[in-house]
Amino acid sequence: MSTSILKRLQAKLRSQGGFTLTEALVTLIIAGIVIAAASTGLAFATRQYSGSMEVSQAKVLQSTLKTVIENELSNTENVELGEKVANAGAGGPYTVSTFMGLNYGETGSYGMLSAYDSSIPSHLDQEVSNGEIAYKFVDPTTNAVTWKPLLGKKAYPEGLTASVDVKYFSGLNALGDPDESSPQRFRVILTIYDSSDKALLTDEFDVVPYNHIDDGLSA
Repeated sequence: MSTSILKRLQAKLRSQGGFTLTEALVTLIIAGIVIAAASTGLAFATRQYSGSMEVSQAKVLQSTLKTVIENELSNTENVELGEKVANAGAGGPYTVSTFMGLNYGETGSYGMLSAYDSSIPSHLDQEVSNGEIAYKFVDPTTNAVTWKPLLGKKAYPEGLTASVDVKYFSGLNALGDPDESSPQRFRVILTIYDSSDKALLTDEFDVVPYNHIDDGLSA
């Protein structure tokens, strides 16, 4: 008798739009699958968006640094060279020890573009953090190191850092004469890193100075 009553109740529930226990469980399982899939998709979309934003910010930083570096190097007229790079041609490249910075250096001071390194005892002209590109110069009298950042801290979105490598080509051929096909120029490699020090962007470009550079090699 109880069985027949239960069947009648079930039939009544169905007629009123109710669900059986099995139907409810199936619905819950399907809903769980849908929610899990949506959560996974949302997490993936969030990661994609964050990665895209980071690359976009890195491109802006790289472009801004490139403009400032090009302006600094194209205006210099003096450079002190280090060793010629192994297996280099007649005109270089050479490592650059220092150059005369017209915009960021002080009168009579030679410096170099470099990523700031807090392990080097120095004077900070402005607040600067590791991985920010700065003009580093050494006082010829006291040997004191001073850093002058090329950009303000706000130019570096949280976690992004940079490095720069500068080489120099003398513009001379094997006979020591000017090579018109290969003028004096700097070659710069500028790299932007994320918060885990993974390289996001690398740009290699040449900067041809406006005036003849006194490099100690050519007349």
